[in-house]
Amino acid sequence: MSISKPGDPVVQYINMYVRTRRNKRQNKPDSISVQVVQKSYGSLKIIKHVGTSDNPDEIEYLRGVAQEYINTLTRQEQPTLFGTKGFTTVLQRLTNIRIHKHAFHDIFGPVFDELQLPHIHNKELLRDVVIARIAFPRSKRKIAWWLNTYCGKQYSEDQIYLLMDRLDHLKRIQISNAVYNYVSKVYDSQIRIIFFDATTLHFESFSDDSLRKCGYSKVGKHNQPQIVVGLMVTAEGLPLGYDVYPGNKFDGHTIRSALHKVAARYKAEDVVFVADAAMMSKANLSMLERQGFGYIIAAKIRNMSNDIKRTILDRSKYENGILDLNYAEGRLIVTYSESRARKDRRLREDHLQRTKKALLSSSTVSKSKLGRFGKTKFLRIKGKSRVELDYDKISEDSLWDGLKGYFTNLTEKQASPELIVQQYTQLWQVEKAFRLSKQDLKIRPVFHWKPQRVRGHILITFLSLFLSRYVEYRLARLGYSISWIVDNLDTVFATQLEDKETGAILEIHSDVSETVQNIYRELGLEPPPAGVTTKIIYPNLRRP
Repeated sequence: MSISKPGDPVVQYINMYVRTRRNKRQNKPDSISVQVVQKSYGSLKIIKHVGTSDNPDEIEYLRGVAQEYINTLTRQEQPTLFGTKGFTTVLQRLTNIRIHKHAFHDIFGPVFDELQLPHIHNKELLRDVVIARIAFPRSKRKIAWWLNTYCGKQYSEDQIYLLMDRLDHLKRIQISNAVYNYVSKVYDSQIRIIFFDATTLHFESFSDDSLRKCGYSKVGKHNQPQIVVGLMVTAEGLPLGYDVYPGNKFDGHTIRSALHKVAARYKAEDVVFVADAAMMSKANLSMLERQGFGYIIAAKIRNMSNDIKRTILDRSKYENGILDLNYAEGRLIVTYSESRARKDRRLREDHLQRTKKALLSSSTVSKSKLGRFGKTKFLRIKGKSRVELDYDKISEDSLWDGLKGYFTNLTEKQASPELIVQQYTQLWQVEKAFRLSKQDLKIRPVFHWKPQRVRGHILITFLSLFLSRYVEYRLARLGYSISWIVDNLDTVFATQLEDKETGAILEIHSDVSETVQNIYRELGLEPPPAGVTTKIIYPNLRRP
């Protein structure tokens, strides 16, 4: 039942009242119809049929709704509604207020179901926890509270922990394979480019174990235990798989596990790996070659031989800003960009300004504390302790402004230099996925210490990341980010008020924004009706 909005110009709202009329149908001889009618020139016009019932309490309820409809149209004061005889009594009986946020399950639930995950103990709980992590990324205790409060799911924190404990190594592999297979179907089994990167997640602790180890931290938490998470995504940013490694695992080693997984699924010639400079080691490149994989990896051009560096710095050898060289049984692609050069100059100048300011306060320092002034490559110690800027090094650094290198084993026939650069540039999709998991999905802080639960937490976050990125991918035409999608879905809810005597439930649905309607339609779902709507539900009506 929907109620019209005030100010509707269709009818003149005068001489309106509530009419109850006994029905003449033989199958319901005792039923009463409640209507809003208007008297005009001696005749009655039915403005709205509110409802029909043979229950006295229900009829009284419908009379109140009809009076509310009239009051809304005629712009009467709200106290008139609550002063209506009989209806006031019903209002006093309303209890058990519940708010149901159903949009998140509407949007993300079908994608989870389509993954066809293997048999898991309490798969419905896993589904709910993964969706809740998107809508309300908090601790497991708060997720249980959110599911109980807004979804009517009676879960406890212990049930979630038990679920995580049962997600053993085999289940995690099966779930990761299911995601991989699903993405393969989306691409019609034509995944050609796989992007790989790794990040670290530290713990608010100073004690380690077999998984949480101290190691190189990308956020400077070197004295706190951490884990390393490797992530594979497609060119569109759809997660394909992940791995969890001890915190002392060097980034370059993490790619080996990813390679073995891909090798088991695809022919080597079908896949090209794209990774950053941290992955460029002789061992990794040798392994890629042995497996027969193509690769595109950032090249550390400043660390190459003097002959190669002289060639790179000779701008006359560039064609349209690109240098393509044969190098170490592969190809070295170097590009020059004026916009990148301006950025490099600006960053260096900003750093030098900060360093000069630090030198004004103290120009003497020991070697162990040299780092307090910034990048040591721009500094030199004169004598025993005097620190000063090294302008020769600054001048040498400026020669590399705007240059970036890429190393690949793909031939010119397989990929042009422009395509190599374009594909490497898409590596930001992995970085975006990590930002999403760290910021929107709040993968940190990790409120677990046992390795099994830490791995379970990463799995839940990975599934939430996949659902988020896949829905964002499906809505790419609309240009909606996942944060915008979540913010709008959070505004969709239904409020339920229960009549404790009859069991009847008054359900009031919130207004739905145009953005939410677009999300539903783009995914092929029926959107909730626009405008505030109400309906009465009689699940277990107790007749007098």
